[in-house]
Amino acid sequence: MAERYEYEEAKLLSLDETLGIDPEKSREAGEELAGFYDAEDLLEDHRAAAEMLAETDAHLEEYVRNYEKDKERESVEMIYTLKISILHSMAKRFHPLSKYGKEQLFAAADCRREFEALVGPLITPITKNNVDLFRTVLSADLCEDICFGRRAALGALRTRKGTVYGVGAVAYHIDTEPVFGRQILRIDWLFVNKKFRERSVADFLLGELMAQAAKAGVSYMSAEFAENTKEKEILAYILGAWKFELDAELSPDAVIRLGDVTEEKKIAALNKEAVSLADFNETERERFIRHTLGGFGYEGYLKEVPGEYTDKDLSFYAGSKSEACALLLAHRSASGMMRVEYLASAPEKEKYLPALLCAFLESAKRVGDADTKVLIPVEAEEIGLLLDKLCSRQLGQYLLSGMLNPPAAGLDFDAENIEQLLAATE
Repeated sequence: MAERYEYEEAKLLSLDETLGIDPEKSREAGEELAGFYDAEDLLEDHRAAAEMLAETDAHLEEYVRNYEKDKERESVEMIYTLKISILHSMAKRFHPLSKYGKEQLFAAADCRREFEALVGPLITPITKNNVDLFRTVLSADLCEDICFGRRAALGALRTRKGTVYGVGAVAYHIDTEPVFGRQILRIDWLFVNKKFRERSVADFLLGELMAQAAKAGVSYMSAEFAENTKEKEILAYILGAWKFELDAELSPDAVIRLGDVTEEKKIAALNKEAVSLADFNETERERFIRHTLGGFGYEGYLKEVPGEYTDKDLSFYAGSKSEACALLLAHRSASGMMRVEYLASAPEKEKYLPALLCAFLESAKRVGDADTKVLIPVEAEEIGLLLDKLCSRQLGQYLLSGMLNPPAAGLDFDAENIEQLLAATE
């Protein structure tokens, strides 16, 4: 999922345009699907899945006995992952976050744990200790983010010719909506090694992630992927099957190529009150950052990441060494992009934020080259207007986004509801 940024135009792509679909053909396909895949077909598919699940269970013990004799993982892995795939298909057919859907998600997780107790891991949290196993399915920046604790990730393990490989990864973070205060699990990355596709690995990762989220009481999920992602049609199909509502968006983050920042005089005039964090020694800097984040009520990942994650030459504050009134923290990623990770002020001290942004841009120009990109989250209209003044030619990125909400009250089916529906169509 390589990133590519284009110069922003005053246009928001439709979902069909984002996916490269002819709108007329899309409409015709939708009408055809609505006409042929009705409720009766859906229930028939579900009945067939239940029969396949029963047949798989009938053969499971034989595969387990064979494994206990020869210790060959691959065949017993395949029947367990088949059972998990069937359970996931049953979970998402009605809604994965319905009562019935969650029952199937938990049953799939139990099946996975049964395999792991017998054979070995099928999934693992990705950490700095095992990230090398998953470098073929993660970008360099995500590997770094995971090692520093900025992102969490799950990795799928599969066997081929006696060797276990890290074959897929889903990276995510938990966010809290500022308005409603509800927690949302945001998926940042989903990728499966091409040699292991068509084995339901992506569904396996999503199903496991949903089961863990449901256990933790998180009922909302979202996903965002760059419009230029080669696998965007596949991702759209997978997310749609899991009941994500798909849309096209323009990323709210400002992405600027340093060669396009030409207002040096304005930047120099506005950054007078910014002080570099390089003025602290390492111990003082880490203590200052944690004290300021705590004082500003910050509860995110920066409280946990090591001090060296923050680039001291790109980070600034306003105020005194004993008490900051505004803070900007930046990081230079493995790909070379410079990201503003945090920009905030104490109440009624927002006037210092432009100074910090200008100091960041001036410093970035000094240490980067013309093609270096900087990423600045735009969470307030004033920040966006300031950046427009400092750099009118910004880069934009179109996104394929998906949102998974809990099912409506009338569609929150449980096992009894499903049995009644199946009995009514026999």
